[in-house]
Amino acid sequence: AVVGAGIVGQLITQFAYWSGASPLIVLDLYEQRLALARQSGADHTLDPAHTDAVAAVQELTQGRGADAVFEGTRTAQTLPLLMKLAAQNGRVLVVGSLPGTVEVDPFSEMQLKELQIIGCFQPAAPLQGHAYFPWTQQRNRQIVLDMLAKGKLQTGHLVTHTLPYREAPEAYAMIKRGGSDWLGVVFVW
Repeated sequence: AVVGAGIVGQLITQFAYWSGASPLIVLDLYEQRLALARQSGADHTLDPAHTDAVAAVQELTQGRGADAVFEGTRTAQTLPLLMKLAAQNGRVLVVGSLPGTVEVDPFSEMQLKELQIIGCFQPAAPLQGHAYFPWTQQRNRQIVLDMLAKGKLQTGHLVTHTLPYREAPEAYAMIKRGGSDWLGVVFVW
């Protein structure tokens, strides 16, 4: 499951698709982004504002829950939902930026399910690989470039705005505001 269908969530969805995740479920509050998630490879999309997301994920996974739940939002308030969506012994992978705090019950929401909560932050990837962790920053970048070159990683459908660089302040104000009227913003220099 991928929670959040912004740029980060869309890319996670494509990586999960190419990794064989099934069923691949994406959750977001905006139908436009859910439609793009289907283009990115999602099997199912859910709006948690209008659907009991936990019940829906349970149904779509034959009662197991999601083995891996990727967070692709920008709010810490999603953490309890991520933990509820996860299967027994599941993994919650925090990929987006979660500023702020949130209250969770570590016993019932994490310990009983024996969840792994993993923070994912690309600059923390090592520069030099070793036998137990070969995924260096350079290797990660090379895989992304290879996927782009082979047409496996699609980005064209994610660009909603192409703007002259002089409009950057207005674009960043739009991004800060949030909402469904933007996704990928490209500046022309």
